[in-house]
Amino acid sequence: MLDNGAKLKYLLKKSEKGKDMTVIKVCLGSSCYVRGNDKMLTFIEDYIQKNKKDISLELVGCRCTNLCQDGPNIFIADKKYSNMSKDDLIKVLEAL
Repeated sequence: MLDNGAKLKYLLKKSEKGKDMTVIKVCLGSSCYVRGNDKMLTFIEDYIQKNKKDISLELVGCRCTNLCQDGPNIFIADKKYSNMSKDDLIKVLEAL
């Protein structure tokens, strides 16, 4: 589990030579956390393990990104996604 928004020490699959690793950052600042990103982090982890076994991916929790007004925020391959439902998130994860 995470300790106060610190970086998750969790790598779903190590990058293979020649393959880019997709990085998913889930903001765990207090605003994003209470708006549901704690649950989204678990959801992403479970979804990837069940559905995307062949992807090179790093899933990390990060401290506040100072974009609280848009939150909760998730960054996938450096693109910001805000206030997403699980259905919206599934569509993005399917495209990986």
